[in-house]
Amino acid sequence: KFLCLDKPTVGKASSTTNISSWAGNKINLECYWSSSLPIPRWTWFKPNGDRITNVRSISSGSQVTVLTGNNNHDYGMYRCKATNIAGSDQHNISVTRLFPPVRPPLIDVASIRSSSVTIIWARPADNGGSPVTGYKVLIDSRTFYINSSKILVYQEFTGLQEHTEYNVTVLARNIAGFGDASFKVFNTTTAKQEPKRESRHASTQDNCNTKVGVLAAFLAISLLSIVILLAFMILKHRRTNSQNSNQQEPKKDAVYENSDAIGMVHLTSSSSPSFKTNQKSHKTALPTEARNPNQEHYQQLNPSTLQSSTATVPTYEPLRKNDVTIAECKGHHTHPTLQSRTRGYKNP
Repeated sequence: KFLCLDKPTVGKASSTTNISSWAGNKINLECYWSSSLPIPRWTWFKPNGDRITNVRSISSGSQVTVLTGNNNHDYGMYRCKATNIAGSDQHNISVTRLFPPVRPPLIDVASIRSSSVTIIWARPADNGGSPVTGYKVLIDSRTFYINSSKILVYQEFTGLQEHTEYNVTVLARNIAGFGDASFKVFNTTTAKQEPKRESRHASTQDNCNTKVGVLAAFLAISLLSIVILLAFMILKHRRTNSQNSNQQEPKKDAVYENSDAIGMVHLTSSSSPSFKTNQKSHKTALPTEARNPNQEHYQQLNPSTLQSSTATVPTYEPLRKNDVTIAECKGHHTHPTLQSRTRGYKNP
């Protein structure tokens, strides 16, 4: 019979790869093999090369527990090694050290009164590798724990004695613990020295009144703008309707024309039933309401006044008789040049 041997292979995906720790903390480091025949033996080493003796076997792997302290040799690259008769394989685990935060900048001790004080501090610039989760404040023998991760912290402390000196200590905390402290000294006042404090209710009421006033002004301006816009639109609509109505009114273009003389005949649209022309008699009926003042002027001229011995002045036959307007085509001009061509006068 033949026995097939297989050297160990450490499963890096399932084994511990990177882990953080700090002074006084315990960590568990684990390594698993993915294949091995026969089952491997495990050996662990510290970052400085020292061998770890408290090794425990777990299912398909090995585990060690390390207590990290202030010694830098407790942090760095740990190594696990699996060995059998066919060979060996190893895996490295990085352990990173975390530190507590540095001291928080203590900015001010404000609003000092006979029985209370407001302390202001900032978040430390160096958090030691882990986020700041809170603070510890000591006012003489009294201790307060403040959970905050804000950049700037305002905290009021009450229950103090009037006209008394106090020492303030502020420490920042992260997962590694509390860091260095910041200090401040202050003295409380006496009750007679305190200015009258405005009630929070009054302050809140003033804020509400201010907000309501601003909102009311905004609504009023908005309503006025809407009214002005509507008025402008209505005025524009009326002007548009007026222009359209003026454009739709029919234009009465009276045209007076005579084939022989200016202003002797009234021509209207061919579609107008009130105007009829007798082509045989060459007479045109001109309604009384369509008379043009210019034509009336020419018709009422005395023909004798238009007579001239020269050949340049035409004469006209009268076109009104017994309040009836008539117009004749030819034969009424004494001037020979007007008898041979058509003349016309139009009233725009």
